[in-house]
Amino acid sequence: MSEWEEDSAWEGIESGTEDIRLSAKRSERKTQVQRNKIKRRKEAERQAKMAADIKRKNDQVAEHKKITKALAEKERFRSLASAAVPSDGDDSSEVCLDCAIVVEGRRDEEERGSQSSS
Repeated sequence: MSEWEEDSAWEGIESGTEDIRLSAKRSERKTQVQRNKIKRRKEAERQAKMAADIKRKNDQVAEHKKITKALAEKERFRSLASAAVPSDGDDSSEVCLDCAIVVEGRRDEEERGSQSSS
């Protein structure tokens, strides 16, 4: 073995590996039609992602409004309940909270009905 062959073996260079890299297929350049197609696809993906994000955000806002409204009604009923509890201990002025809820529910339905017909 010659001195050069020993050095190349130690450096990790072998004669067979260089030929494989040269024979690899060269990538083909894209035509303008291919580039336009890629641009259209990416734009469509971007718009779809944007639409999904907007839908998700709108759903979150709707859920937030629904929760806020439910909490406001719960707080209102709590205030009605605390106002309905007699402070002097007189049992003659008893208020039915279930009746108040039903009456409030009907009032809400009447308001919705008048809003939808307007």
